[in-house]
Amino acid sequence: MKKIAFVTSSVSPEIASDDSVLAEVLATHDIQGVAAAWDDPLVDWSVFDMILVRSCWNYHLAPQKFSEWINAIATNKLLVVNPSELILWNLNKYYLKELERKGIAIPDTEWITKRDFYPEQLADILAGRKWNRAVLKPCVSASSFRTSIITPLNAKQEGTALVEHFPDGGMILQEFVETISEQGELSVIFFNGEYSHTVIKNAIPGEFRVQQQFGGMAKPVTVDDCIIESAKKIVDTLPVVPLYARVDGYESGGLFTLMELELIEPVLFFRFAPDAATKIALHILKLI
Repeated sequence: MKKIAFVTSSVSPEIASDDSVLAEVLATHDIQGVAAAWDDPLVDWSVFDMILVRSCWNYHLAPQKFSEWINAIATNKLLVVNPSELILWNLNKYYLKELERKGIAIPDTEWITKRDFYPEQLADILAGRKWNRAVLKPCVSASSFRTSIITPLNAKQEGTALVEHFPDGGMILQEFVETISEQGELSVIFFNGEYSHTVIKNAIPGEFRVQQQFGGMAKPVTVDDCIIESAKKIVDTLPVVPLYARVDGYESGGLFTLMELELIEPVLFFRFAPDAATKIALHILKLI
């Protein structure tokens, strides 16, 4: 029996509930899915036929250590999926800047570095951009870690606090997207570059974050072909075809705008698409 490591983390070491659907499908092909925390030094990664990076939900708390782990896996010629070069590229949200240069639409964004940050900078950006609300988040983050709403009323206070605790990877400040509050955020999911399914995520009243841990709700949705084509265009910009990709964004005025391209640890919502786990399992079989 072949073995695949479902990469988890010490904070949540078991295979994620959504991924258990995939593990069950793989078992029908005589492939054992084994939970293995990336930050567990006792794991022998060489015993696995594939290292499937899935729910490593604390990587953003130790990005240097995580990068070293990814590089060690690659150096030892072990099969890691998604490919190590994509994972390392996707670690920092500066990838959005690169995609924007390639013509991909992203929200209006200010890129903030520790080198030139000063306490009044957030307030100055809001005033200069004429933004009433903006979202501040680290460039290396997951699950809305240290993500907050900035307004003219709290900008100076937040800026002063940020001086004391500025993350090494930088910060981004994006104009608050009312469309997501009103209509929800789309997650368009691809396996091996091929479209699979889409879900829409909505925040609960009074909350701007759509993740489940903040009360967010998700459900399957049918979207127009133009949304799928726009999302696929984003995936097609990558130098290597990812086994899985989740393209998060929103549609407004016929234009799809990218919020995040998730290549490391996105929930893939297998429970909402009966054939999705079978689709990705067939691609896995070809790889091992």
